Amino acid sequence: MKKYDAIIWRHSFWRWGILGAILPIPFYLPFPINFYLWLGVALYLFVRKKEVSIKEKVSKTFLIGGMVILAISALFFMEVKGGDYFSFYITLLLSLIGIGATAQLIEGGSVKSLVKFTPFLTILLLDILHQSISILLWTIGLVFYFLLLLLYSHTFNWKESLKEGVVITLLALPILIPLFLFFPRIGLINARFGIQGGEKLTGFTSGIVNTSSDKVVKSKRPVFEVEFLNGLPPHLYFRGEVLYRYIKGEWIPGAREKREKLVKVGKIIQYRLKLYPTGQKILFGLDLPVEAPPKAHLTPYYTLKTQKPLSSTQLFLLNSATIYKLQPINIPSDALSYNPRSNPKTQKLVSPLRKIKDPDQRVSQLISLFARQKIKYTLSPPKFNPTNLADDILFHYKTGYCVHIATTFALMARMVGIPSRLVTGYLGSPDSIVKNYLLVRAQDAHAWVEIYTPRRGWFRVDPTKFVIPSPSEKEESEKGNLYLSYLQFMVEKWILNYNSITQQTLFSKLKEFKFLALLGVVLGGFVGMAFLFWYLFWKRKERREPIEKIMEKLEKKLCKYGICRQEGETRHHFFQRVPGAQTINNLYHRIKYGEESHLFPLLRAEIKKFKERFKLNK
Repeated sequence: MKKYDAIIWRHSFWRWGILGAILPIPFYLPFPINFYLWLGVALYLFVRKKEVSIKEKVSKTFLIGGMVILAISALFFMEVKGGDYFSFYITLLLSLIGIGATAQLIEGGSVKSLVKFTPFLTILLLDILHQSISILLWTIGLVFYFLLLLLYSHTFNWKESLKEGVVITLLALPILIPLFLFFPRIGLINARFGIQGGEKLTGFTSGIVNTSSDKVVKSKRPVFEVEFLNGLPPHLYFRGEVLYRYIKGEWIPGAREKREKLVKVGKIIQYRLKLYPTGQKILFGLDLPVEAPPKAHLTPYYTLKTQKPLSSTQLFLLNSATIYKLQPINIPSDALSYNPRSNPKTQKLVSPLRKIKDPDQRVSQLISLFARQKIKYTLSPPKFNPTNLADDILFHYKTGYCVHIATTFALMARMVGIPSRLVTGYLGSPDSIVKNYLLVRAQDAHAWVEIYTPRRGWFRVDPTKFVIPSPSEKEESEKGNLYLSYLQFMVEKWILNYNSITQQTLFSKLKEFKFLALLGVVLGGFVGMAFLFWYLFWKRKERREPIEKIMEKLEKKLCKYGICRQEGETRHHFFQRVPGAQTINNLYHRIKYGEESHLFPLLRAEIKKFKERFKLNK
């Protein structure tokens, strides 16, 4: 028996399957889970020779404690960074598998139930957690892997198991697709599933913008993705917040004003925006959003805000005007305020422009004057004096990044009597566009200025365009990753983000072709069900068990050497008269009638030895 046990161990798919699932665990799991699993191994060594009742009690206690440790780890050790729910998903799944496998090890039971349970656990987690294409593909691969393991437990033939697994997966599609499309969805807009990490996703700061920051580190984390539905816009400015008050190096929102009037609207750009969780209420609309989507509202300054902070990835359908005239009811006093005792050199520099009467011409001359200062863009500026920021940038250091540059220009405008305000948001990169798709990362966070003149209303001026870029900070294009993000977005748009709203959109389109749509669904379902019925009740009947195939093949080989099975002769009697085949005969009947399927690898090994002995493999 020891020899047989050794052969079974070598060929046992359960051991290989569980070993493959457990090996990555130490590399993924947080410290509390790792420590608890090693504690479980110590408990197994302690109770392995104890009574079954003691093992069961220890196993149940370990399992309950494991759920508590897992909950604590999920809250305090499994941090979701940059919307990376895939890593969190794998960590949580491996933790559950590790705790379950260790509990069964302590109890001394079979791990088969764990392997059978894991696919259902995987699908459950997929529904509960935030979804992404990587989680979907990994889940499908994992479920298919465990399906192969279960099939192999009956066939002991990898080729046959793979073929059977592919067929079962394909047969599921005629049922899965109609269910996916037409099963009623419940919109969980206010759901709070998933664990939020300690750091925010964006490079955008809501409410207060500090100009005294001395260094910014670029981050390639995605903030939002955009699909333009009626052509690319002429610019890629996405509006976040409008700030009026500048006090000691900080921009803060001004007093609440009445809604500004949109008196002129040019071409409307329609687009879908997929926004990752930021923990803020800011919804970044292409400059200038003209209406708010559901569960959001337009502020008086035509920025978008959601009702609640974004704690999950959401998809919005938005409309923006790229050509517009925005007229205020009245000009806030904050739009012209500056400290006359600060930045004396800058005030002296712009003083000649105060004599220009036409506001539009004054703005034009101000832009030319600013461009002549030859300021260099850098993400590692020196420490500025917040009281005299403009003087530091224009006369001392000649360097800064977008917030410093925009602040300087806004103050210069106020010094010559031009109302100005700071707008923060994102400026998409043309290098991040694939067809009609745009990926905006945290490193695209930006700040610019809006200037007011009676003829043009509020209009955008980006002073960062007039500075010298830093060659050392130019990014290499990552077209490979960009195309992957584009493909992921297009798949998620209809598959992973297929919700009640998307379903209603599909139904509204199908209403135009009611009869054809209904006929297609009925015929497709009928054909699928008919094919499934044929396969399950007719095609499978024609299939023989793997043990029958291998025995029939051996009988044909023997017959070539003159040892043929007679008509009406049982297999048992036939192999009794074949020299040296008694072990094969005994193993066959134990597997066939004794339900000892684990002996199948041993039977194949014996048949191989038998063939070599009688040279039947030629």
